[in-house]
Amino acid sequence: MLCRNHLLRFSTESDIAVADTGYRPPLHETDEQTETDTNELMTLDRSSSGHLYVKSQVVDYQFRGQLLQDYNVLDFLIDTYEVDTSQDQYLKQSEKESLGTNTSNLESDQYTGSSSSAGRKPNPRSFYLKEHPKFNSKHRIIRSKGHRNLPNFIGKRFPQQDDQPYISPLH
Repeated sequence: MLCRNHLLRFSTESDIAVADTGYRPPLHETDEQTETDTNELMTLDRSSSGHLYVKSQVVDYQFRGQLLQDYNVLDFLIDTYEVDTSQDQYLKQSEKESLGTNTSNLESDQYTGSSSSAGRKPNPRSFYLKEHPKFNSKHRIIRSKGHRNLPNFIGKRFPQQDDQPYISPLH
């Protein structure tokens, strides 16, 4: 599908699409920029209301739940993971149905999901704020202490304070 010079490839197996913006700035002979530097891939998803939106961990972090308000970005990405609410075996059916109306009663430090006393306690759940496109269908689970999950930063490295071309007022 071609839309305003943007190529969109849709998968028929799911609601997720990958968009190649196709933006190709003119390269001058002195530029050392390659074509791969100008391509930008975005993952699209469909909200519960049927609207397409660009999936973004920044949006996930911005509209994170109350339990995660004290997490910085790195801790948020490393120490939590997203799950589909309908697939979460620890949430009671009544809790799943109430997500669209009120999640404040589900989100507390004491929330442990099912009342079953057998086995280990489930990890705490944090539900997205209502502004998040998937607030009523996805939530985050806080990983157990001592887990071994490492971040994988894709793309260019973060600029350092002593990098001359990248020096900015923030350093």
